[in-house]
Amino acid sequence: MTAYLDFPLICVHEYKRTSNPVTISRAYAQLLGGMWIIQRQNHAKGHACAVYGLMVKGQAWHFAELHSSENGQCLAHLDFDGFSIASDLNVIFKALRHYFLQAQQILEAVSSKL
Repeated sequence: MTAYLDFPLICVHEYKRTSNPVTISRAYAQLLGGMWIIQRQNHAKGHACAVYGLMVKGQAWHFAELHSSENGQCLAHLDFDGFSIASDLNVIFKALRHYFLQAQQILEAVSSKL
């Protein structure tokens, strides 16, 4: 069980405009920066897997994925529109389910190598 905790797969970032006044683009940069650090640490431990991100901005949730390519470049997929908790709760749960299933597949692949 402890092997599952050796490398994180999800990065959560809360956007707080009042306590840390940054633009939404800088908040995305902060999220991607955290995801990139996690990905680098995972790669150093021998785990070449995608990292998933979630940024919460008020009632909106924004999702992100960070993948690395064979040549060492990173490819990020960002959801700029976001999903509102009040009106898009079903979509949020579907997205969370998707990311947790992706994480489960990664964990199963890693545990089969142990």
